[in-house]
Amino acid sequence: MAKDIEELKFVADLAHNGGVMQAQNEALKAEIESLKAENKSLKAENKSLKAENKSLKAEVKHLSETNDKQQQLLIQKDQMIAEGIHKPVVVVNKYYLLSVPKTCQYVSTLDNDGRRFVGHFMHHTLSDGTPMSVIEQVDEMTQLEASQDGRLAGAIEELASRPMTQNTYQAPVGQVLEHVEKVDHINNDRDGKRPQE
Repeated sequence: MAKDIEELKFVADLAHNGGVMQAQNEALKAEIESLKAENKSLKAENKSLKAENKSLKAEVKHLSETNDKQQQLLIQKDQMIAEGIHKPVVVVNKYYLLSVPKTCQYVSTLDNDGRRFVGHFMHHTLSDGTPMSVIEQVDEMTQLEASQDGRLAGAIEELASRPMTQNTYQAPVGQVLEHVEKVDHINNDRDGKRPQE
């Protein structure tokens, strides 16, 4: 009987171990399926990142070419300015270039405060490395006018030499005489004189 019990225990242990092994096997199979799904999503993500990387490289290449073109335009602009050639240029680096004759004409209509503002604005918005000839041209355009005091004094003297207009009021004769008598009476009182009767 003891032998039967031992055999039964042995069979029971085998069944138990087989069940545990089978449960572990099922768990490992589920983990393998989960890892396969994760691997598939990572491959898809890797593929999309490679496509994005490729598009970014193309964009960088395009920006580099655009930057090279802009550098060439700036070099050409500096050469034109240095040579004194005035060819129409529309836009460089998203900045509009000013027309020298139009700017001179506009600044000539301004007073000293306006010229000071325009000169300050232009000096502080010029790009770094601007040739000295352009800076001198800005200084020349925005040069302040001579003192305006002499012109103002002359205008005041001229105005003073002109005859002044006077408003006349015609009132009935009786009212004017009463008013004149009252004014004479007030003026005489101030002077300490008695009015003449």
